[in-house]
Amino acid sequence: MEIRLVDFLMRWRNWMALFCVALCLLLGVGMQKLYFQSNYKVFFTEEDPQRVAHESQMEEYARSEDEIILLSFSGEPVFTNENLTTLQRATEMAWNMPYATRVDSLINYQYSRASEDELIVSDFIESPDSLDAAALSELERIARAERQVARRLVSTDGKTAALFVSLIMPPEAEPGMDEAEANQRIQKLNAAFASIAAFNRKMRQDLQALDPNVEMYTVGNPSISQTFTEMGERDLGSLVPMMLAAILISLALFLRSVAALVGVVMLIALSTAAAMGFGGFIGYTLNPLTTSAPTVILTLAVCDSVHLLVIYLRGLASGQAPEPAMREALMVNIQPIALTSITTAVGFLTLNFSFSPAFVQFGNITAFGVMMAMLLSLCMLPAISIKLIRSSRLRGYDNSLFTRFANFTIRKRKQLLPLTLLAAMAIITLVPLNGINDDPTQYFDQDIEYRQAADFSEQRLPGMRDLNFSLNCGAPGCVNNPAFLHAADAFTQWIETQEYVESVFSFSDVLKRINRNMHGDDPNWYQVPESEALAAQFLLLYELSLPYGLDMTNQVNFDKSAIRVTVLLRKSLAREFIDFEQRANLWLQDNYPELASHGSSVWMMFAKLGLNNIHSMILGSILAIIGVTLTICLALRSLRYGLLSLVPNAFPAAIALGIWGATVGYVNMAVASIFSITLGIIIDDSVHFISKYRRAREQKGYDAEQAVHYAFNTVGAALVVTTIVLGIGFSLLATSSFNLNGHIGAMTTMTVVIALVFDFLVLPPLLLAMESRKEARG
Repeated sequence: MEIRLVDFLMRWRNWMALFCVALCLLLGVGMQKLYFQSNYKVFFTEEDPQRVAHESQMEEYARSEDEIILLSFSGEPVFTNENLTTLQRATEMAWNMPYATRVDSLINYQYSRASEDELIVSDFIESPDSLDAAALSELERIARAERQVARRLVSTDGKTAALFVSLIMPPEAEPGMDEAEANQRIQKLNAAFASIAAFNRKMRQDLQALDPNVEMYTVGNPSISQTFTEMGERDLGSLVPMMLAAILISLALFLRSVAALVGVVMLIALSTAAAMGFGGFIGYTLNPLTTSAPTVILTLAVCDSVHLLVIYLRGLASGQAPEPAMREALMVNIQPIALTSITTAVGFLTLNFSFSPAFVQFGNITAFGVMMAMLLSLCMLPAISIKLIRSSRLRGYDNSLFTRFANFTIRKRKQLLPLTLLAAMAIITLVPLNGINDDPTQYFDQDIEYRQAADFSEQRLPGMRDLNFSLNCGAPGCVNNPAFLHAADAFTQWIETQEYVESVFSFSDVLKRINRNMHGDDPNWYQVPESEALAAQFLLLYELSLPYGLDMTNQVNFDKSAIRVTVLLRKSLAREFIDFEQRANLWLQDNYPELASHGSSVWMMFAKLGLNNIHSMILGSILAIIGVTLTICLALRSLRYGLLSLVPNAFPAAIALGIWGATVGYVNMAVASIFSITLGIIIDDSVHFISKYRRAREQKGYDAEQAVHYAFNTVGAALVVTTIVLGIGFSLLATSSFNLNGHIGAMTTMTVVIALVFDFLVLPPLLLAMESRKEARG
């Protein structure tokens, strides 16, 4: 079978090369359909329960995204004339933010108070430059006492202020929508996020021109969405060229042939273009994960070409003519190249078990690119190499270094196998040190603007992680019912006692405050109104006093049948965030079952996604190892060799996770998928080693020890080079400022290096032990 296939590839190599180039160029046309999608929702399916809950709540109340502006004044208190004047100017500027419909700040907080029998509602601070010390002190005292102000609009230490800007963003693309219209909507939304980011940067410059002491940071959904796009563009524009240059320099030094690089460059370019074009044709978009696919494809594509070119160049160096040398290279490598490409693709295809569409798209694009690289390696590279490379200075099979190493593994096989496995098991015991945490602020390096803003928020005004509960009383206008208000107030007070809660506010707080106002600001009347009619009257009076843009629609729905309780929490692990939501829901079920509600927010979406993704990828990893092992068994036509390959392939990712647990200590969506991603990659080493070992045993008649020598001398150098290439490629990916890509790069680099060590130290003793047992039985 292999002989006939090699004969076919050699006979029709020029036509096959032309066909492959034409196919890749045709697929590459699809790249023009690719475009960046900025929205953070690229990580979620349309049917994701948390996304559905969040969007449903947004529809019920004011449908807006919040951009949060944080202002600090070089460590000085907010409550000074100068700093409040700057805050007032910032509030005025924020109203001009693109798509802004509402701005909430310390300046325009609608403060209610009584004047005899009259309710007065006005901006909390109106003329900051004219306030004396006593007035400033009184304002600070009130701010610290007001639930909707303290730890939300101003920090506990009084040195940081926040502005909440509500934005009505352009409509998103909807399922089933015409492709052109959907693309137009996505492009418009991308432009909206970019315009908001540009406005924020200009606003920062303008504020600092007015007051050099002010520091401005922005966090919020629009900021994180724009940062996703900027990270993707940065990785695509910098990592791919860096990686290509590093890999080509490494190959030039190893292969000692500049001409060989021509075929490698063509293989890389065509396989990458075909894969990205494939993504464009089937409707994928560019997001922070899919932009890393070219980097991964580039690295993996090189590995196939290295194995083929090493044998070809060594054949030329030993005196063979180009065609016989290439025929020999294909005979030796056609099965392992096909097998390793298929298993690598299987590994990436198991990312379809992920709950995140971004990971699914990344996996499918990369799997397609790997298979195209295989096709080009077998059908295009031979023709180009024969035409361009007619001689070689690469050393032949006599490699003293690998001969000595083979002698070492044979001589010490009884010690190497148990000691290496014991060391591996010891490191694997560190895996439980990994906590589970998918915090979107941690997706970015500390040099990124959004990450700096998020870190600043955690230090100065930590309650920026919202969780919203919608309490529905069942009928229009029922929010004024005292029994319902008492229930909402009890829920709010219970929440205040919980760990991680910075602040909580609801509609019941507003009515309690107005009730106090209407009773001469007597603190004893800070309670829910006694009758529904009185509550309705107070609400109407308050709403009529509110200025345009500061109505109650962010707290009460349109027909006044439900209210929203907003909880702001400090930084916590995803599991702790979810546990809090579950406790809150359970409290409602136990005390007011008719009001039972699940909390929703973007933070909850990411927390749930991380946990769900980890659980789904455990299943994906199990199926990956089963699928890969079955593929090897079928390809090698040997259950024994297939099962043997499990040992050097199952351990490396687990060892890397153990090291990760000891050094980093938490896993996110990217780290959870590393077993599936790396399994097909690292199996390359063991498949090539086993195939060369079997070739020596079955075709050359070598004994087991001679076959180990043959495998080391034939493929050892190529395995080292491919590991170096993979290490360079993925270590460069590890430098990405987008930590999902960076973590994939770091973990994959560790895993491929560990895999090479395992294949060199464990696989030869295993093969020799298997042969010894076979001979003992025979």
